[in-house]
This record gives sequence, structure tokens and C-alpha cells, in this order.
Amino acid sequence: MTPVKDVPRPPAGLDAAARATWLECAGRLHSEGRLYRETLPQVAPLAAATQALRRAQAELDRDGMTMQSRSGGRSAHPATRIERGALRDISDLESTFFPAPPEPALDELTAAQFRAELDAVCSLPLDAPAEVVAEVVSLSRLSAAVDPQRPTPKPS
Repeated sequence: MTPVKDVPRPPAGLDAAARATWLECAGRLHSEGRLYRETLPQVAPLAAATQALRRAQAELDRDGMTMQSRSGGRSAHPATRIERGALRDISDLESTFFPAPPEPALDELTAAQFRAELDAVCSLPLDAPAEVVAEVVSLSRLSAAVDPQRPTPKPS
């Protein structure tokens, strides 16, 4: 990925509040070293979700978390759904700026790691579901990452 040297201008077509939020989000990401040319288009949806979250939280602060329902009881304020959706969107978008490390390619595995994975998978029954095989490989890699000197346990 190509890091962005300076915080660029916000995209055209944003209102003043959206521009300010865009600059705030881009500035924070830039200061944390997480703003890249490839992820720059994701700043606008991140800013929009941040604005939605702030509006929903302001509404909840003003009105409370519940309100009178038509039947006379109490129900969740509609802004709670907006808040929850905005938090989910922010979490999803933030993962764009925190890319997960790629799985090591086969040629990057050490011979010992490869042998451990092969032993673990070969000890499974031939009709083992693909999900089980994938889980055994994941556990094998996790075990090797935690303690590279410890042999990978074989499934029973």
C-alpha cells in the first residue's frame, strides 16, 4: 500500500459538517500512519458513519434510550438502531485501515510448519468435512505461532 504524505482535501460535494468530519477522520488516520492512497475512498463512508453515530448519540442524550410505545409501554428509541448500525459500519470500515495480515503462502511456511500441518491433516479420516480440515490447519498454524518449538498435537 502507498502511504499518503499529507492529508488531502475532502472530496467535492460534501457539506460543511461532512467536510469537517472527513478532515477529522483522515487527519486521525494519517497521524496514526494508517492512511493509504488505496484506502482513501473509504474515508468518506467512515466520516458519514461517524456523523450518523454522533447525531444518534446526541438524540439519545436528549431523549433517553427508551420512549413511550403506542401500546403505552416503553420501547427502544429508534436512534438506538441508528447508533448500533453506525458502530457496526465504523467497525467494518476501520478494518479497512487495519488490514489483517495475509495467510502465509505455502512457500513462506517453514518445513517444520508444513510437516506439522500435513501430519495434523493426514491424521484426519478421509471423509472429514472441509471445515474440519480448515480448522485443523488453523489450529496447527496457531500452535506453531504460539510455540514454534512445541510439536503440533494430532487430533484424536
